[in-house]
Amino acid sequence: MPDVELVGVCDVNERSASVLGKLTGAGFYTDVQQMFDSEKPDVVSITVPTFLHLPIVKLAADNGVHVICEKPLALSAVEAEEAIQYCEQRGVRLFVGHVVRFFPSYRQLTESATRFGGVRGGVYHAKRAGAHPGQVQPWFKDPNKSGGVILDLMIHDIDYILGAFGEVSEVYAFNHLSEELDYASATFRFRNGTIAQLEAFWGYPGPFHTSFEYAARTESYGGQLGRGKLAGSEVAVGEFGGRLRRDASKRAAERSLL
Repeated sequence: MPDVELVGVCDVNERSASVLGKLTGAGFYTDVQQMFDSEKPDVVSITVPTFLHLPIVKLAADNGVHVICEKPLALSAVEAEEAIQYCEQRGVRLFVGHVVRFFPSYRQLTESATRFGGVRGGVYHAKRAGAHPGQVQPWFKDPNKSGGVILDLMIHDIDYILGAFGEVSEVYAFNHLSEELDYASATFRFRNGTIAQLEAFWGYPGPFHTSFEYAARTESYGGQLGRGKLAGSEVAVGEFGGRLRRDASKRAAERSLL
C-alpha cells in the first residue's frame, strides 16, 4: 500500500511473530500493548480468532489506534454494537474486512442487478465450500469461539446481498453440524422482490471454491472462483442475445453470439 509502513507484528506464538517480523522487516511482539507502546501505530489490523476481536478492538481504541478488524466483527450483534460505540466514543475509526462487495465481478453483478432487476428483483444463488479450518485451528469447531460456518464463511455473501439488494423482509435457514462438517443454507426474501439463496460448507471433500449466479427477467450473470482465484465469469444479456465470456487469468474478453 502506498504511503503505508508496516512497523510491527504481534502473535502469541513467538516463533510465528519472529518469522513474520523478519520476513517483513517489522518489529515483532507477543504482547499487543507492548507493540502499541513501542511502535505507536496509526492503525492496526486485527486478525486474531473471532472471540478475541472485541477485547483487542477496545484495547486499540484505548490507545487511540484506528482499527481494521477481520470479519466477523464480533460473535453477536450486542458485541458488535459495543465495539462500534466504544470506538466512536474514543474518536477511533473502525473498519470491518468485508471485501467481497468490492471485487470487480461482484461490483459488475451489483450494477447489472440494479439495471435489470430494478423494482421487480431477481433470483440470486451463491455458495462457498472447502475443507474444515478446524482441522488446522481447533477453535473453528467451537461455535462459541468462531460462530461456525454461517458467521465465519457465509457472512461474506450475507454482507454482499445486503449491500446489493437492500432491506430483507424474511429469512429461512438451517444448519447441520457434526464433528466432521458444518453446512448451512439460508434463503433471503428482499423488499425489492429479490430471492437470494446462500450455501456455506466446511468439510467439503475437495478444494475450496465459491460461485454465484443471478437471474432477472432480462439478464443473468454468473461467476465462479476456484482455489481462491477468479476462474471465469459469464454475462448473458437477453436484450442483445449475446454472451460475454471473460477469462480472468488472461484478463481478456471475447464476445460470441448465442
